[in-house]
Amino acid sequence: MLNARKYAPGPCLLTLQAEDGAVLVSVWDSSTTLPSILAPDPGHIG
Repeated sequence: MLNARKYAPGPCLLTLQAEDGAVLVSVWDSSTTLPSILAPDPGHIG
């Protein structure tokens, strides 16, 4: 969500759905750039 808010050129949306004891988190933003998958970094904030 932080990246969407920080880098998207326009609106962004965060959706949370609780279902069967789990929470589904979805993020949408108005950028046309595809996200890149990075290795987890436990020391990185955001």
